[in-house]
Amino acid sequence: MRRFSTVETGRLGERIIKLAEKVRVRANLAEKDIYVTSGMDGDHGPRPHGSHHYGLHGKDGSRSAAVDFGGLNDNEPQTKEEHDMRAFARQWQKDLGNITLELIHTTPFRDDNGFYIKEGKRTDYGAATAKAHRDHIHVAMSEKQIAAAEKRLRATAVKSTTTTMRAASPNHAVSDRWNHHVGEKGLDYSFDRPSPHESWKAGYRFVMRYLSPPSNPKILTKSELDALLKRGFAVGLNWEFKEGDQLRGREGGRKDGKEALRQARALGAPKGLTIYFSADWDVQRGELAACKAYWKGAEEALKGEYRVGVYGGLRAVSAALDAGYRGWQAFAWSGGKWDSRAHIRQTKNNFKLDGASVDRNELRSLDAGLWGLADEEDMMIFGKVKGKAAVVKALQDHTYVDMKDWPAVKRVLEAGGGRLVEFDSKEQLEAVLGTKAT
Repeated sequence: MRRFSTVETGRLGERIIKLAEKVRVRANLAEKDIYVTSGMDGDHGPRPHGSHHYGLHGKDGSRSAAVDFGGLNDNEPQTKEEHDMRAFARQWQKDLGNITLELIHTTPFRDDNGFYIKEGKRTDYGAATAKAHRDHIHVAMSEKQIAAAEKRLRATAVKSTTTTMRAASPNHAVSDRWNHHVGEKGLDYSFDRPSPHESWKAGYRFVMRYLSPPSNPKILTKSELDALLKRGFAVGLNWEFKEGDQLRGREGGRKDGKEALRQARALGAPKGLTIYFSADWDVQRGELAACKAYWKGAEEALKGEYRVGVYGGLRAVSAALDAGYRGWQAFAWSGGKWDSRAHIRQTKNNFKLDGASVDRNELRSLDAGLWGLADEEDMMIFGKVKGKAAVVKALQDHTYVDMKDWPAVKRVLEAGGGRLVEFDSKEQLEAVLGTKAT
C-alpha cells in the first residue's frame, strides 16, 4: 500500500497496514485510492502515552498501534477523495469493526452517520474528534485484535477461493494466475477471436467471453477456454443475446439464467464465479424495475452456484451494485462518469488486435468473479510436474521454498489453505519459477 515518505511504523503498525490492504481490495478500491498517511510519526498527542499511535494497550492487555489512512482525488491530486475514504471505512467496519480498538472517520454525506468505534462498539467521540477525522481514517488495534482480524480475513479468503481453485483443470499450466492485480488490462470480443499468444504479448491478462443461446456463434468453446487458461489468462463469463433482453423481467431472467447455468457447468466453470448479464443499451430510469426483476430471476436460476453480475452503462451498473450484484461498467452510456464500486471497466471499444475486433477493459477488483482470478495472498501454491508424485516447489507470499513432504502438503490442501498446479514438464515449471526445480 502506498504511504507518505514520513510514515513511521512498528511491527504492529505494519500488520495493520497489511489488513488494510485486504480491506481495500474487498471494498473494490484500486491501489491508488487509499494510502497510509501516518503511523508513529506526527503529532497525535503527548508522547509516549498520548495515543495508540505511540503504543498503548487495549482492554485485552496486549500492546496496541494505530495507523491513519487517506484517499486522494483522481482528478484533483491535492484534494481528498471522500467517497473512497467512506468506502474503506465502511468495509473496515463491516469486516472488522467488532474487533477494532478504534475506528474514527467523519464523512460529509447525509446517508451515513460517520464511523466511530471504540473497543468494538459504536461510540460518541465528540464534535472536536469527529471534526479532526474528516480528512483521514484512524484505525487502532491491539495485538490480540490484529491476530483475530488476520485469522478472520484469512478464513474469508480461503472460503472464497478454494472452491474455484480445486475445480480448475489440473492440466492447465497457469504461470501468471497468482500475479493478477487491480488495474491490469483485459479484452472482450465476440465473433472475432485474437490468439491467446498475441493477446498476452500485447499486455492483456484477462478475457471476458460470451454465453448465449446455443445457436449463437460467439459462444465461448471449451477448446478456446482451455487455451486461454493454459496461457495464464483469467476468464470471465458474460451472458448476452439481444438488446433489451432484460426488459423481459423475472421470467426472462430465469430462462436466460437456466441456459447460462447449463453452459457454465458444461465448461466446467468452478462454483462461485460471476456470470455477467448484459444490459446492452442505454437503460433509462423507468426501465430499471424490469431489469432488477430480470437480475432476480437470473439469480434464482443460478441456484447459488454462480453469482450474478451486470454489464451496462452507469445507470444500470450502479443499480446492480446497489442491489448487491457485481458490476462491469461500459464506456458507452456512462457519460464519462465511473462508479468507483464497479469490478471491471470497459474503457475502449472496437479496435483491432491480431486482426480481430476487440474492446479493452480494466480490472478494478480482485473480487470480480473471473475464472483463475483470486486474491491468493494467504494461500500456498504448490507446483508439481505432471505424472510425478513428488512436489518440487511451494510458493508462499511470492517466496520460493523447498517442499518435499507430500503428506504435509496434502494436509494443507485438504484444509483449504492452498492449491496444486500441475505442469506438463519440468522445463515448463522452471520457466514459471525462473529457477531450477529441485
